Amino acid sequence: MSFLAIGLIEFAIPYVGVSYLGAGPVFIACAAVGRYLPQVLFASWSAKVVSRRGYREICIRSELLRVAAFFVCFCAVFSPDSTATVLYILATVLVSVASILTNVAVNVVVPLVAKGERRVKLFSHLSVTESTADAGAPFIAGVLLALWSPSYLFGIAIGAAAAALILFRSLPDVRSVGSGSNTEDSESGDYSLRYGISINFRTGALRQLSIWSIVYNGGQSVVMASFLVVLLERTGISSFGYGIMSASAVIFAIVGAYSPVILGRFSPRSVSFLPIFGTVTLLSYLIQGWGLGFLYGAACFVIVWVAMVLDELFSAGSAVFISTVRATLISDEERPIATAANRIVGMTSVVAGYSIGALLPLVVPPSLVIFVCGALMASGSFVLWGRKSGLKESAMVEVNRN
Repeated sequence: MSFLAIGLIEFAIPYVGVSYLGAGPVFIACAAVGRYLPQVLFASWSAKVVSRRGYREICIRSELLRVAAFFVCFCAVFSPDSTATVLYILATVLVSVASILTNVAVNVVVPLVAKGERRVKLFSHLSVTESTADAGAPFIAGVLLALWSPSYLFGIAIGAAAAALILFRSLPDVRSVGSGSNTEDSESGDYSLRYGISINFRTGALRQLSIWSIVYNGGQSVVMASFLVVLLERTGISSFGYGIMSASAVIFAIVGAYSPVILGRFSPRSVSFLPIFGTVTLLSYLIQGWGLGFLYGAACFVIVWVAMVLDELFSAGSAVFISTVRATLISDEERPIATAANRIVGMTSVVAGYSIGALLPLVVPPSLVIFVCGALMASGSFVLWGRKSGLKESAMVEVNRN
């Protein structure tokens, strides 16, 4: 229910901003910065909270923040355009703070309660659940926006989050291994974060995963700052059509999230498929750039949809593989601060990407920005996973050692 509510909001805010408020890439970028910058600013705090609090308490507090965020969106519908813009960005900030708490908590708790193949399955099932909600949310949001005022959509999101809040009361109150310890280190936030970042770049495998995440998150953000604006210009797609397009593509994320489990049945080293998944994920943005940069109408729609399918399918599988590798290479005691620091690196690249994506269209056509970014991401995939880099081999060796 929580994933569904988040999916509804993440679809609705940019679409409502562009279609109802007449906003452009700057609004989308500001909303994205509001969505991700707090995850950078509050990462150290989230690691301390996860180290000291139980899993159930963290989930309940996070969901309360989401309920508040969705209520802010509801109020924005009845506000003047300028006020609504500020309220939508405020809502993204609240969702962001909730997300950093739950993300760190999940990545700490799963390795504590599951080992080996069961750990892969649990990460996979969590990803499948999220992808299922992500697939349904755009369709539901598109239908609701086509039929009624956005207020109905935000009302449903409030109800879904409230229902999740009730369900979370039955969660186990699992606590981090380091709960209540390392007080001296936790009081020095800067040192802790530096240490956490160093953990994520400590070995060849972790370095490779961190670099891939920076390229993916940063590049995707540059593209998404102008994606909806260019798509509307080149296809004239409606809210219902965009909802169908997004939902049908995200369905493939369900398959992608479960693929590591399927591959694990045929190969004990299923993580060796990560380079393939990571490469195709980045290549999908070159295909998307081609569609949005040079095509119009139905041709643009089809090519962009194919690119979205490839992205959803292979990025979901990549995420499961990456979570599994990180859980193997990082100790239970180091995991809270390492996860928070990893989130900082990822979200910083997102904020930087959206900032670049908002500024570049002021001087060059946004379609050109998308195409060039896709080409750079594709080039980066071959450098990162290429044989000459040595990163592929070092990653596999280190994972097998563990």
